[in-house]
Amino acid sequence: MAEPVGLLGQNIRKVRLTRPATQPALPHESITFERLDGGRTRLRGHAVYPTMEARDGMVGSGMEVGMNAGYAKLDDVLDGIEGGL
Repeated sequence: MAEPVGLLGQNIRKVRLTRPATQPALPHESITFERLDGGRTRLRGHAVYPTMEARDGMVGSGMEVGMNAGYAKLDDVLDGIEGGL
């Protein structure tokens, strides 16, 4: 597992994190955080699965519940950062 990267307190407009697929059925993923006006932050996630079956299997696994919980935690963290990310 990669070590976390700290960006707090730095004036960065856009950060992109990528994670290559580490197993045949897992996607190549990227997440972009972009600072917007008004103290807001846009998060864009993109995943490319190796096959339609792998994608459908991930969607059918209940991943939406885990993703929503993770985004709720991220909202809490970002709420505590003045001016957004």
